[in-house]
Amino acid sequence: MASAIFFGGRRINIPGAYSVIDASALAGLAPGAVGIVALLGEAEGGKPLSVESEFSDATRPETILKRYRSGDLRHAGQFCFAPSTDPAIPGGAQRIVGVKVNPALQSSRTLYDGQLVPIASVDLLSRDWGLFTSQISIEVEAGTNLGKKYTVVFEDKTEIFDDVGASPVLDVTYANLGSGYDNVNVLNTATQFRGAAVKQSKGYLADITQPAGGVLTIVSSNALDITQLVTLYGFNGLDQPIKETLALNGTTPVVGAVVFAGLTGVRMDTAAAGTVTITDVGLFTNATLTTGILSQGLNLLGPNAPAAGVVTIADLTADQPGQLVMVRGLDANGIEVVELFYLATAFTTPVVGTQVFSAIIQMELGFAANANTIQMDVLAFLTSHATFKTTRQVADRLNLLPGFTANSLRRNTFKMVDLDYDPVAVDCQGVVVPLYADLMDFVENMNTRSLYISATRNAAPGALPPANTAGPLYLTGGTEGTTTITQWQTAINLLKKRRVNIIVPMTNDPAVHALLAFHLIERAGKLRSEANGYIGIGTNAGAGETKAKIKSQIQLLNTRHISALSQEAKMNNPDTGEAVFYPPHFFGVIAAGMQAGSPIGEPLTHKRPFVSDIRNDNSWSIEDDTEELIDAGLMMAEKVDGVGIRFIRSVTTHLDDDNVVFTEMSANESANTAIFELRRQLELRIGQRGLGGTVANIKGLTYDTLERLVKDEIIVAYKSVSIEQIGDTFPISVEIAPILPINFIPVTVHLVAIRTAA
Repeated sequence: MASAIFFGGRRINIPGAYSVIDASALAGLAPGAVGIVALLGEAEGGKPLSVESEFSDATRPETILKRYRSGDLRHAGQFCFAPSTDPAIPGGAQRIVGVKVNPALQSSRTLYDGQLVPIASVDLLSRDWGLFTSQISIEVEAGTNLGKKYTVVFEDKTEIFDDVGASPVLDVTYANLGSGYDNVNVLNTATQFRGAAVKQSKGYLADITQPAGGVLTIVSSNALDITQLVTLYGFNGLDQPIKETLALNGTTPVVGAVVFAGLTGVRMDTAAAGTVTITDVGLFTNATLTTGILSQGLNLLGPNAPAAGVVTIADLTADQPGQLVMVRGLDANGIEVVELFYLATAFTTPVVGTQVFSAIIQMELGFAANANTIQMDVLAFLTSHATFKTTRQVADRLNLLPGFTANSLRRNTFKMVDLDYDPVAVDCQGVVVPLYADLMDFVENMNTRSLYISATRNAAPGALPPANTAGPLYLTGGTEGTTTITQWQTAINLLKKRRVNIIVPMTNDPAVHALLAFHLIERAGKLRSEANGYIGIGTNAGAGETKAKIKSQIQLLNTRHISALSQEAKMNNPDTGEAVFYPPHFFGVIAAGMQAGSPIGEPLTHKRPFVSDIRNDNSWSIEDDTEELIDAGLMMAEKVDGVGIRFIRSVTTHLDDDNVVFTEMSANESANTAIFELRRQLELRIGQRGLGGTVANIKGLTYDTLERLVKDEIIVAYKSVSIEQIGDTFPISVEIAPILPINFIPVTVHLVAIRTAA
């Protein structure tokens, strides 16, 4: 079992620096904040339930206005950045992490291509979320000069993408040089690019008379033919391919040693001066090579017949089944191999071989009837998109194959999977065949230039670019969604991934407030990322609550981590400029922004929020109930003649005692910022070796950090730093004096009589 410590009321196994607060000497320490405010609420626009910085973070008001079209988050973001005009509050939130809770959906649409049976071509998705995205339309037309023209319309905005596509990204051609393949049909699919080669030839049975069986003899009619090598191709009695090479000896017959059951072809390395005759043991003439003829019974493919797979042989003449064909070539190692094909049923059943060829040398057709057309099919090349990923890589590969020329015509990093799929193969023998990426050109235009639509190539194989439309087509499916406690819980859980310092859920729901309280306790514990929160206690109509409900809800929370407000604040609507009263949770946003924009440990007591008026439920009043409600844990503001509106006291909902550190949010901030920073510095040591001087080093680091905290006015002082080593554990004890607010200045006036004398 791994070593562990019992600290802070729980067993800890994960290495790290951990902390607890001992408030007995000073009466407390707690959470902190340094300017990052998380706002959780509803909005129109923006990605729901996300804390990805791209979709949630903002460091200036303009980002909020651009992201959200309307709703609580749009207005709250503006208020949080500019919460106060008080000179003691120099700014607002440094960063806002906005988490949209309503589960809005994007609008979408699938466009189809123009084939006889249309195939799903591209999937469109609105960039934003919400019902309003169903206003987005797209129209597809022929391009003004080439390719396609795409028009996207949203409300009063129009985007036009013209002349998209029709620009080749790769081309390929094949030259057979008179002895190669008849055709090479290229085809690009979702996973590979291939060239299917075809070679046809008539049989040579009239030129090759089959031996009765046995060894074969070669002889020339010219005594000078003594250096030529004659290779005999055929099969034995077991239908196995065989061959034998003999050297001519002029007019003297040369007898071979290999027993043939059938002769399929003859090949001579150089031309003979005379006529070369091949006979069998029965003295039957099997083949004759007249002067200048180098082969009989063979279809030679020459040097430009690369291959990439097995061969298929078919007899296209249906009247004579039973033809026998052999194919000779090279395997992947460049070693000569041969495969025999017996065409038992001709025409109707092509025979697929098993030998994998890297090149084809010849088709041996001496045992096939000369009236029959024999067809060989084989892949000339095959590149997998998983291996040959780019057009440059494919072009380089094809240019190494004899007979092929290929060019990468655009960026060399263009991916093969992004090319259009070909509905039919195209012959590149003697013709330059271009390959396009019109569909991907459309997708890239949408994804890089459109503000309203993103596009994804549909997974359906064989799709072409979208077909022209009869008019605009609208995206569908966008909704705003209905927020439930599930979405609030998800949003709060997502904040575990982010370092935030203040959290404001923009709802009056006590269940959400309870979720926030549990989350803040967890942040101060195992998450090691202290934060505090503000909540608004109000009615469903957005007004402040009654005194009785305020007290009962705060009693249920009873936490040092949260401050509660129940007054409505009047502020100017950022969109219309109209001064309106906002629900209490907006006043919480103002308080959060003021805390984030002020020095650490600065109390909000007597600080002026940027609001023009306040009001509360008529069951209580500032004049009569302030003492009671402060005791009950409510944070309030008051109107003061000659001063304006100011917070009375920045208290938390902690009710267990009057410990100032637990009841004052500013003291919490001081303590928690110090704790977070001290722990962060100490964690830099985790994972290092515990040497003889480690205790002293850690103690020095602790002193350095505490000195900086004092210098930066995050704490007032510290003392009693101690550290020891117990195995792999280094307990540290330190007393920290956080910054406390100046809440009370008791004044005793002593009246005395003035004695005078004349």
